Parts: sequence; structure tokens; C-alpha cells
Amino acid sequence: MQHYLNHTIESRIWVVSGNLKQAKLYWDKISKELNWLGGKVYFMPSRARTIDGLNPFNTLILLCGRWWTNPATDTPIFKQYLRDARMTIPVGEL
Repeated sequence: MQHYLNHTIESRIWVVSGNLKQAKLYWDKISKELNWLGGKVYFMPSRARTIDGLNPFNTLILLCGRWWTNPATDTPIFKQYLRDARMTIPVGEL
């Protein structure tokens, strides 16, 4: 993951967790561990209608903790985003 982040600065990162607060906590720990400073980070909200229209291409999706409890992940559009993303990485409990 560190190699990907260091060599693809123009890419976007989506952090998906059970809720928005957990996603921000995960990203805080991950970014400090990897000493990552740049790029665009999007925290997946729990409302399904807010994820419509996002562009998943050239995106790294981090599936953090109990991400499947987020209601937005149980939608057909999110499942398509997982297929279209450049890379999807599951992150266990921190």
C-alpha cells in the first residue's frame, strides 16, 4: 500500500468503515503509519444516496474494520465501485 501511495499521487483514496467517524480514525492511523501527506481522501458516509455519481476509476478503496455494516455498502452502485476501482485493500481491526 505504501508503494502505491508514494507512486500514484494523483489517485484518490476512499476510506470505507462502519461509519464516518470510524473511517476518519482509521485514516488518521494509516496515514501516520505510512507517513503519507498528499492526495485526495474521501470518507464514505453511511447514506447510500450520497455515493451516487462518484468516479471509482484510478481509486484505491480501503475497506476498514467492519465496513460491511455501513448501509451504503449494501447497494448495487457500491458493488460496482468495488469492481471498477484500481485497487481494493481490506484493512483489519487496528
